[in-house]
Amino acid sequence: MILALPPETMPRASIVIAVHNRADDLLECLDSLSAQPLEVLGAEVIVVDDASTDGVAERVAARHPGVHL
Repeated sequence: MILALPPETMPRASIVIAVHNRADDLLECLDSLSAQPLEVLGAEVIVVDDASTDGVAERVAARHPGVHL
């Protein structure tokens, strides 16, 4: 089943970042992205964590709660 969202609620672009044990680099990247008007542009940020052991998920959730993890 495919869910169709109303066009006005769908992001126009997705920025997908894959990461494994690079929390510091990822947070620097996300800090840079957060300085951009992503909501105005209709963009979302998605982080795909490959079972990192350096606290990537926790640190992203705490510092960038708007990022989909």
